[in-house]
Amino acid sequence: MIINAQQARSIYQSATGVQRLKYQVIHARMCLREDKDEARRAAEATLQALEASGELLAPVLQELAHAQMLFVLTNCALSDGHPDRAAALQREALAITLRSPDKVLAVDTLLKAAVNFDMAENYPRMLDILSHALQIFECPDIFDLPSLYFDGVSNQLASGREETLLLLRVRLEYNSARAQFKCGHCDQAVSHVFRAIADCDKMSAPIVHAYRAALYMLLAEVYLDLGCSVKARDAVEKFEASARKSADPVLLAKIEFFWALIYADRCDFTRVIDICRTALASNCSGLPLMRCRYNELLSRAYRATAQARKALTVCQEALQDKELAHGRFSRCLLLAESIRNLEHCQQTSKARRQALELLESARALKFNKGCIEAHAALSRLYASGGKATRALQHAQEAQSIAGRQYSAAVYIRVAEAECRYKLLHSHEEARLQLLRNERLEQELRTRDLEIERLNNQLTAKTSVIESARRRACSSRRNGAAADDWRELIVDLDQDRDDKDAWRVFADRFFARNPDFNEKLKELGGIFSAAELKICALCAARMSIKDSAALLLVSESAVLKMRWRIRKKLQLRRSQNLAGFLAAI
Repeated sequence: MIINAQQARSIYQSATGVQRLKYQVIHARMCLREDKDEARRAAEATLQALEASGELLAPVLQELAHAQMLFVLTNCALSDGHPDRAAALQREALAITLRSPDKVLAVDTLLKAAVNFDMAENYPRMLDILSHALQIFECPDIFDLPSLYFDGVSNQLASGREETLLLLRVRLEYNSARAQFKCGHCDQAVSHVFRAIADCDKMSAPIVHAYRAALYMLLAEVYLDLGCSVKARDAVEKFEASARKSADPVLLAKIEFFWALIYADRCDFTRVIDICRTALASNCSGLPLMRCRYNELLSRAYRATAQARKALTVCQEALQDKELAHGRFSRCLLLAESIRNLEHCQQTSKARRQALELLESARALKFNKGCIEAHAALSRLYASGGKATRALQHAQEAQSIAGRQYSAAVYIRVAEAECRYKLLHSHEEARLQLLRNERLEQELRTRDLEIERLNNQLTAKTSVIESARRRACSSRRNGAAADDWRELIVDLDQDRDDKDAWRVFADRFFARNPDFNEKLKELGGIFSAAELKICALCAARMSIKDSAALLLVSESAVLKMRWRIRKKLQLRRSQNLAGFLAAI
């Protein structure tokens, strides 16, 4: 896996043919993370190599690689302050991509371009690119179109073409959600996240755990930003479960950070400080953005525990760190935290300078939360300096942006997005549950009919035996041959003592109610074996007469046992024993 420009450069310099071109394209894209000038030179060199390659690459691949390099040059033009040239390059790259016959590869190219803009923290352009990609994916027959894309990713998923396309759509939805959140559109971000989670639920490949973890991580950030603490905690729990299943070291390194955010939301700042200091001591797995966020969170925790000097020191050291200052979004976070600390330490002049810097950076990034922080800080600082007019202007501007981002309508749309996901996710499960219930009901009806049939057979058999035994005893008293009648009575008693009748009933009853005895013992005291049998017969709605015949005891014995059972269960006179036991 390529993670930086240096690795890509070392590979393409030693490769030849198609592999050299492939890694040359990757190298140019990776340079955007580190050095825009190097990225420009790499992109121009790659364009020349593509033109000189002739028929080395398929025409579709050559055109889309050309478009990727134009997107890289768009980023470079924007960083150099040439928006008109950037717009022209982007239009050309989009035109090449959208006219490609290979729609799936075109979507992948647009996704890579969006990631380029993400590296440059240009989220509005990132959204524009992703909107084109999502429009292509709405094509109804995209799952049936041929594409060279599957040749490059066939080793990632063993479940075939459909899951590969679903994974591509998950990546699109995730990046769209990320861009919407950075632009302050929390409701749309939640909607994209839930659509992606619904797609993840349709896949079985192991790689999906990493994407599900990233989605829940983003969802937790959105909920924390909206102040939905309970939902944020639930999202973090799901993120941790998915991250551990994925075993991705980057995701695992972020688990503690998100728990620190939850603890900060609960004002448990002692635990937050411990987590942040431990993470910073271990270099946060070498991730600059994570170091920045840990510093920002540590500073906030220090300030909340009345350690303002420590908080200010943490922020100032982080702002002077060249590696952390490379990312404009990271710097905005640190500046916002530093301004609060400077205000707390009454260093108003420095706080005002940093607030103006934050406002400029946040406007360039269209980072609404940063703009709100900057305007609010400037309003406070101008008010403390006696400049009421300026203070009011900044306060009104902060209120206007906050109203757009955190209005009640946003929360309503977030709730609607959640409901849509729940309906989508539960539809298939509800259909399967309905089928399971229908099969279970049919099985229960069959078993009820079987138990009723057996009860009738057993009752009839017992009645015949009892009648014959009574006649035999009567004939014996009337002087019949003693040996003949004694033999008949013994045979009838042997048949009458046979336990098969109870065994058949018990097998049927306990197959339907396997934990009946355990539930019964939880309700009352200690039941004898005979009382447990009576309970089972009552639950099956068997009469006293039939119960006596089945158990080969007198009806009075059954009545006594039923009375003892009612006493142990502490039933009132108005309560029906059979109905109570049948409901267990």
